Amino acid sequence: MQKRILLSLIVLLGACSTEKPDTVSIESQDDMKHASSVAANSTENREEVSLSLLEKSDSKYSYKLNGMKFSSNDRVLKKGSVVQSLSESGSGLIKGSFVVIASQLPKGVIEHYEVNEIATSTYRLIPLEIGGDLYELYQALRQNDVFSRVEIEIDYSGKQTSDSF
Repeated sequence: MQKRILLSLIVLLGACSTEKPDTVSIESQDDMKHASSVAANSTENREEVSLSLLEKSDSKYSYKLNGMKFSSNDRVLKKGSVVQSLSESGSGLIKGSFVVIASQLPKGVIEHYEVNEIATSTYRLIPLEIGGDLYELYQALRQNDVFSRVEIEIDYSGKQTSDSF
């Protein structure tokens, strides 16, 4: 009985070692080539698995809009595109306009957007070019330091057509 207790105590103490784990040294170039080919194969396998998972996800595209994550079946967001909120599990339609907050609008904005002031220092921008990628426009507006806030308008009312916009 005492031998069993002593043996289990030795095993437990031996398992709790403060020594660093053994490192493997690669001494020849052949070993190095073998190690890098193994690493490359595992990386390729991971990429193939992640690509196949993406293909199986019904080709949904991911977007970060208005501080939330959305997914859509559309690669290019345009007026009427359906987006689904990943955090709120609701869906909405892209209205095709942006709401921005700025003390003063830059001149370039007036040339490319129809501008409506909806409140003090708050404007609705509607792109003059129809059919463009609204996500690219959204990103460009967000990168402009003149705007303190940029949001793309999304209609959550449940309408399934974009005719009412």
